[in-house]
Order: sequence, then C-alpha cells, then structure tokens
Amino acid sequence: DQVTVADADTLDLTSKATISAWVKPDVLNGAWRTVVFKEDPPTTLRLNYALYAQEGQPVPVAEIATSPTSLANARGLAQLPLGAWTHLAMSYDGANLRLYVDGTLVRTTPRNGAISVSAGPLRIGGNSIWGERFDGLIDEIRIYDEALSQADIQADMSTSVATPDTT
Repeated sequence: DQVTVADADTLDLTSKATISAWVKPDVLNGAWRTVVFKEDPPTTLRLNYALYAQEGQPVPVAEIATSPTSLANARGLAQLPLGAWTHLAMSYDGANLRLYVDGTLVRTTPRNGAISVSAGPLRIGGNSIWGERFDGLIDEIRIYDEALSQADIQADMSTSVATPDTT
C-alpha cells in the first residue's frame, strides 16, 4: 500500500531537513524501493526529496533536488537485511546531505542550496511518478524542518512516536 499526504507548507523543507523511518523490507530485488517521496511532477527530476530502501543499486539512498535539474544523493554502503527492522534517516543542513543507517552516519555528500519546493503530495511506501513501491513494513516516519544531529537521530530511534514529548 501507499499513503498519500496532501501538500502543505510544512512539507516544503528548504534549507534544512531530517526524514527518518523504520523499515522492514521483504524484497529488495534491484527495483527502486520508496520509503518517503515528495513529488514534483513538472520538473525533470520529479522530486523534492526522497528516502529509498534501495535505488537501483542494492543500498539505501537519500536524495534532494536543489533545482529542477540538480539532484544530490547520499548512498548507503550495504544492502538492508530482509525481514529485519532497520532505521533510516537523512539529514540536510544547507551544506551537506547525510544518510544514517541504524543511527550510524554512512555517507555525507556536500551540496549547497535550498531544496526545491512543489505543490506535489508526499508519498509513503511508493510514488506515483515511477510506481516505485516498498515491499515490506514502514513505521515511525518523522519529518523535521531542521537538520538533526547524529545524537538526535539516535535518540529518535529509541523514542516511539506514540510516546508524548513532555519537554
């Protein structure tokens, strides 16, 4: 299944962003496996930002578009395990795109500029641009308009979204 979240100004992450999710893939067979995808159909790249469990190569990937034709990505180092929960997070601070797997920084890609914005929806578990579906379970998605530190991402991993924040 795929969840569609209608566009909202709060989903226009421009200068800073963090997106995280727990994923439990059943299949990673060379197909692109979308976890979170903010669509921008009129542009060449057709996305503003995306987090994949797999993208072409058998590794997780974070992507941002900083213009209609300029894409930056941070690729993981190893394929995610099948049938097991893994925490994925991407963070962008206006200068670097970072990918974390289970709270460990696995790739930093230098990139300057604002993330493109659009009126397109946010999709979870797939996208309508290329039909790239995630096969498995996705849980505890978080989207921030700030670049979380590694320590913050690790804290999120151990704090359920169902647990109220009392601070």
